[in-house]
Amino acid sequence: MKLYYPESLYDSNPKHRFALFPLLKVFIKSDTFIDNPAKEVFGFSNQKMQLVKQLEAANIIILPMSWDFYVNQKKEALAKAFIEKMNRLNKIVFVFISGDFGVHIPDFSNVRVFRCSGYMSKLPNSHLGLPVFHRDPIHRYYDSEHVILRSYNAKPTIGFCGQASQSLSNRIQETLRVVHRNLKYYFKFVKMSPQKIQSTSFNRFKILSQLQSASNIKTNFIVRDQYGGGVKHGRGVTKVAEEYFENMKNSDYIVCYRGAGNFSVRFYETLAMGRIPVYINTDGLLPLSNSINWKEHLVWVEPFEINTISEKVLEFHKSLNAEQFEAIQIKNRKLWKESLNLWSFFFNQFQLIQN
Repeated sequence: MKLYYPESLYDSNPKHRFALFPLLKVFIKSDTFIDNPAKEVFGFSNQKMQLVKQLEAANIIILPMSWDFYVNQKKEALAKAFIEKMNRLNKIVFVFISGDFGVHIPDFSNVRVFRCSGYMSKLPNSHLGLPVFHRDPIHRYYDSEHVILRSYNAKPTIGFCGQASQSLSNRIQETLRVVHRNLKYYFKFVKMSPQKIQSTSFNRFKILSQLQSASNIKTNFIVRDQYGGGVKHGRGVTKVAEEYFENMKNSDYIVCYRGAGNFSVRFYETLAMGRIPVYINTDGLLPLSNSINWKEHLVWVEPFEINTISEKVLEFHKSLNAEQFEAIQIKNRKLWKESLNLWSFFFNQFQLIQN
């Protein structure tokens, strides 16, 4: 897989590195680091992928910065001109939309748009779900490559460690923030896509309350009043992070509900830990949805089923025997390693396009 990106559309300013296409973070070192931290996080192998300087030699063309970056920097016309040039050359272009909310992008016939956030029913088929890429938590926190298996118990343990709140003032504040952002979009002050008006931390509280009220389920909840326990930087090396993954390790199922953006980081961490997500479907973009039967890997809950979420979990759990329960833990870990980490995900996408 040979990658090419136009250097004229790349911005090396360290403040803008968040907008760099995820795959390029491994190949392009930040000027603020002696070493490239992305290599440590994601590993490095040039056996399947390499950057090339010649456009003609490339299999995949990458727009180096996110589409929202070009929009915000008023360079959208340059990006469009490049994509149209690639279309005339019959080249596919990979484009990235960063952040929680996303922005509008024209539906180019030769573009594949990768994004974590967004509402699937409102997007064209060229928009594809992007996993949240992160370090391997089992290797990082438990110095192992293998799932720490949970034994089957008739009463399943459901875990959650994160922000949830029944506070009325917090609920009002979160809702008003969404309304404020949406109004700024409709009045054309910003280009971030509008979001569903709600308080996500209150929605999590309702979900957890439903599960706690079920007598045939064991809950293992650590409820925090701030995202990430209030840790702003270096979250991965804190006691908060250790408690977060211990909570996963000591649970069978993990509640995965969206945050400010319509996606869940916890969802991918749950799979990496070999646990079973309780996934609340909020019309999100799941990666590789055409090739992965997601309902084999998780408990799927529609928003209108939240009042019966405990029954949904128990129905799924009782459909498994001890061997199947262990097998799904191994299968979820394998899914993350072979399809959803940085290298495997983009190589799989390349193969799908080739086919």
